[in-house]
Amino acid sequence: MAVATGQLDAVTDAEVFQELLYRYLHLQQREKGFLIFDTFYEVMRGRVLPIADVDVERARQLAERYPHLSPRDLLHLAVMLNHGIPDIVTADTDFDAVPDVRRLDPVQFVATIL
Repeated sequence: MAVATGQLDAVTDAEVFQELLYRYLHLQQREKGFLIFDTFYEVMRGRVLPIADVDVERARQLAERYPHLSPRDLLHLAVMLNHGIPDIVTADTDFDAVPDVRRLDPVQFVATIL
């Protein structure tokens, strides 16, 4: 909501949309997944960063430094670092071990902007 109202300047990357589709299609909750996907896309329209060649290459390099991160998280991290984005809103505590990143828990984050 904070992004939609202009209270917060935020971006996401294309991989997040793949994750949404994968999760809800895998759970056979297509309609719910489509609603979440479409709503999130409307809020983030024009704020979606691509996964570029440099991000793929950096994700591979980061895999050696952060073996505990999943391939998806490595791509997110690569995009963040390549774009100078220090903060991530996620419940994924694996990001806590990355010194260049500040993880903001979604529940706590929402409480700070309300």
